[in-house]
Amino acid sequence: MNEDVLFKILSKKKKADLLMLLNSAWHVMGTNQRGEVFSAVVGEEQYDFPAAGDTVAAVKEFYDQSLAGDYYAPFDVNSKNFMDVPEETDAWFAHLDTLFIECTKLSRQGEYSAALEGFDMLYELTDAVDSGESIIFADEAGMWMFGGDEKTYYTAYLKAAASELDDDEFVEKALGVLQVDSIKSGMLKLYGVVKKLATSGQMEMIDAEVESRKLKVAG
Repeated sequence: MNEDVLFKILSKKKKADLLMLLNSAWHVMGTNQRGEVFSAVVGEEQYDFPAAGDTVAAVKEFYDQSLAGDYYAPFDVNSKNFMDVPEETDAWFAHLDTLFIECTKLSRQGEYSAALEGFDMLYELTDAVDSGESIIFADEAGMWMFGGDEKTYYTAYLKAAASELDDDEFVEKALGVLQVDSIKSGMLKLYGVVKKLATSGQMEMIDAEVESRKLKVAG
């Protein structure tokens, strides 16, 4: 197929025809191909659209499927294929990212209880992946493979926690997030996010624990 000829033909097509073509392309693409082509299109604009359907139910279904091993696709690793990643693993990360986005929308919409319920299940799954449970497969599989906007998701999570939970519960959530960021050497700069959301009393408790646990924080 001649690329130049193809795009000359496409330039003459109507918008509706092009959208139909894009829809067809979406359904024949692999997970990573979809990301490479469409991720730059959605960006921050995706948050202009409300959370789709019953987000918590969708998260619960994904949670159950993950624990049941529906995305786990092991293969014999050798020196030739050790960098290969199963489509199921790519699909799991893509679905995880989509659900984090939907939970973030819930938080931004003020639906804090539902947002927290969804986020808690998703973060339980991410912890399970980093603990080596059979959720996904890859050589040295872990959340280091995740390419989502973690700071945005944690910010929405903390906002929901600050709005919905009592002091002790919020402090526990905040310290859990700061522990994750500490492992990343404060790369996400979540301490600043926590500081903006916490009350002075909550912040005293958090700072005491940060010092006690020697957490690396920034922001």
